[in-house]
Amino acid sequence: MQIEHKTAFQLEEMIADLTGFNPTAIDVKKLGNAGNFAAAFVGKVAAVSKSRAQADVESACSQLKLRFKLKD
Repeated sequence: MQIEHKTAFQLEEMIADLTGFNPTAIDVKKLGNAGNFAAAFVGKVAAVSKSRAQADVESACSQLKLRFKLKD
């Protein structure tokens, strides 16, 4: 499987698709210089607790890290 490079916006959209959250509530940050990234849930959601929302975002982020890198 080939690694693809995506912008932070594209990764936020993909994480939102996987979690069902609004993309504006997801913040993708660059980690280091190798295209690694992390995502955080910022905001509120009525359906689940903030910790559950963050766990869902981290799980989706882990799935995406297998195929994508953050584009500079």
